[in-house]
Amino acid sequence: MRAVFAPMLVAVVAAAATPAAAQQARPKFNVGQQVEMQSTDGRWYSGKVQRFDRRNATYLILVDGLRMEETVDESKLRAAGSGEVVPVEFLVAQLGVRQRAGALDQRLQQGGWGQADFEAEVTAKLEEIAAAVAQLEARWPQEDLAPFREYVASRRKHVADNRKGAAAPAAGPGASADEAAALAASYRPIFERLQNFPREVSAEGLLGCVAELEALDQANLDRRIAADAARFPAVFKYYGAEEKGGRYADLPWGGNARPRFEHKALEQLNEYYLPRIYEIKGRLRGKEAELARGVVLAAEAATTVDEANEAMRLARAVAACQPGNPGLAAANQAARAAVDKHLTSIKHLITGDFHRANMRRVVAFSRPQTLGREVADQVTTTIVPGRPLHLVAYLSCSVRSLGAARPDADVGQMVSVCPDFSFRIGGRQAPINRLPVYTTVRGLELDKVGAVHLDLLPDPETVAFATHLQYLPALHFAQWLLTLPVGTHELEVGVTEYDVDERSPAFGRLTLEVGPGTKAALETYLERLWAKKLAAVVFPDTYGAADNRERCVNLGDLAKYGTLRRLSFSQTGQVMKPFPRQNEVNNFVATGWAVFEREGRCEVVELSFSRLPSEERWRWTGLGVTPTHYSLSRPPADPIRPRLLQHGYEILPANVDRTGRW
Repeated sequence: MRAVFAPMLVAVVAAAATPAAAQQARPKFNVGQQVEMQSTDGRWYSGKVQRFDRRNATYLILVDGLRMEETVDESKLRAAGSGEVVPVEFLVAQLGVRQRAGALDQRLQQGGWGQADFEAEVTAKLEEIAAAVAQLEARWPQEDLAPFREYVASRRKHVADNRKGAAAPAAGPGASADEAAALAASYRPIFERLQNFPREVSAEGLLGCVAELEALDQANLDRRIAADAARFPAVFKYYGAEEKGGRYADLPWGGNARPRFEHKALEQLNEYYLPRIYEIKGRLRGKEAELARGVVLAAEAATTVDEANEAMRLARAVAACQPGNPGLAAANQAARAAVDKHLTSIKHLITGDFHRANMRRVVAFSRPQTLGREVADQVTTTIVPGRPLHLVAYLSCSVRSLGAARPDADVGQMVSVCPDFSFRIGGRQAPINRLPVYTTVRGLELDKVGAVHLDLLPDPETVAFATHLQYLPALHFAQWLLTLPVGTHELEVGVTEYDVDERSPAFGRLTLEVGPGTKAALETYLERLWAKKLAAVVFPDTYGAADNRERCVNLGDLAKYGTLRRLSFSQTGQVMKPFPRQNEVNNFVATGWAVFEREGRCEVVELSFSRLPSEERWRWTGLGVTPTHYSLSRPPADPIRPRLLQHGYEILPANVDRTGRW
């Protein structure tokens, strides 16, 4: 069995020692000094001088992150901080993968094919390595990780070739490949979050396990597993030695030999995802006192609002995974006391008790809420496409302090705005989608705002937004839902300009149910919401509302866009002449809106104009920019952009004479 990335297992760097041209009286670098060393691959690595050999004028360098020493010539060294080096964190993580690979190869050499325990063990170890390699690729995409990928592929083939057959298909009869994949995908994010759960549960290390504990929400997880196990009973069991049952909590035993599953996704769920979930559940049994004490320790150690909120979040996570924990009352009291102690600095941003209890969380509601008077019974954790859903992000800081900004045509510069609602589905390796938030509050006013509201799926029957642009985020999100496969998905959502995780200013998880009838329900929902949006379009008064058609000298040039029903514009700037006449105006510029009608349908289009200082009337020069900054970004696919008629937003003929603010 060939070691595919054997060179990496031996050494990443091999900066061979070369004799000095002449003896050096005094070394350039001192023992203990941090330096940077160039290897034979031409890259630089950080390290520390361990010894200087005067006879050969060479240095013994301990390479950071590799736990190895190299003898190098002074020409291969430079002072620390001189330039870019291979990240030490990458080397450490890479070393961890190599060590796991070495342990797996040793276990494979021992053999045991045909034994369920052995096959389950090596498969689990291999998938742990595959997950670690995927994390390396995600964090350091610029590094050459092909040998690691080749190693995983070769070991997977080795395991598949050596595995002995078992029973006939035992699970998933009648299920399609898409249904099986969706089922496995719904458990994969939980599995991923539990990958780094500590082997020993202790109160002192509990604060670093909040996400893992949240993933083990007992009520939701048990309900989901019960429903799925009823359809796929053979999948929701463990196989191998019966005495392993204590390790997997209450996961039923299915026998010594694992059956063949009809779909690969079900096999992954059974072999990797479920054992990990139940193993962690088993580790938490009997640890009620440790978990409660961990909340108290986190509360006592908190020195800021955010740290106190993390203690509160930990308390909620413990309550979710151990609802009967007898120490919860005292733990919750300690966490609430820590939050109250540190709230003084942001007291003006807190909208009420619900905000205080849900700081740094994105909460979903089935109906619109009034901040400070939230209805707890309307909180939901499930998105059902076609049904109303409203999100509120409760922050522990002002919205303006989050740093989001966007160009504002009204003031001609960047202004502070609400950050996007960012979300993803399918785990930490999935791309992040970003949905802009419509709000008329911006700039310095956001210093007074500590909560962000988004009508993600408003009720078409009752919604009546002040402007048609406010409908766009909901329309785009509903269009995105149409692209999802049937199944249960976990949606991670945050208010952030960066990554979506527990460190976001506000973060939440929602279950997304996509059923066979979802597409039809969504199409009906979109049609009804679009009708509301269309009825809300009026002529924008951004550049005035007067009829300016007689002020344009080349009005006939606009006939190609249809019949001109309305035109308003105003001067927005001036262009100066080049040096040395830079103080003289070359021409004035104006911007405006026009309504064109073609074949009974009308659209609002932005136009640009220009005139010389000697002229009284303006000349149309081209189309302006229709506001499309409410597009839903969804890499790697194209964004979901606002629907335009041809060059602008459609407006009902009956609304052409109505004027308002966009």
